[in-house]
Amino acid sequence: MNRKALDVISLVGLLICAVAVADLLTRWDNTILLLLYFIWGVASAAMVAIVLLAYKVRQQVQEVCRGGAPLLGLRLALSVMLLVLGWYVNAASEALYGADSAMVADNGIRMFCVIFSAVFHVIYFAYTKKKPER
Repeated sequence: MNRKALDVISLVGLLICAVAVADLLTRWDNTILLLLYFIWGVASAAMVAIVLLAYKVRQQVQEVCRGGAPLLGLRLALSVMLLVLGWYVNAASEALYGADSAMVADNGIRMFCVIFSAVFHVIYFAYTKKKPER
């Protein structure tokens, strides 16, 4: 894995999360998009778990991340902003339609994608500053 791959993953994740939050707001009800959100959420969660649990992978990612990336702070801020906006819209739709509503149940897939993409960005940002483990 190299920094360019992490940057591409970061940008694709931001794009998918922006679409997921827009979908929360506009309710496109497209099954293909829900599948995309689910796949991206699972992939992001797996990536985070592998980085956090596998020592050699974590060392490799820390080495790649060291030194930062262009506009990584902005990407992190956008990711957190999407997370907060998605959380707000999810809470508002729960208040409007009730917790047992099908609309609120669909929000879980969208928010799963957004949450783990934000966690990926936090780890990426944190590892740019971290010293290698000895």
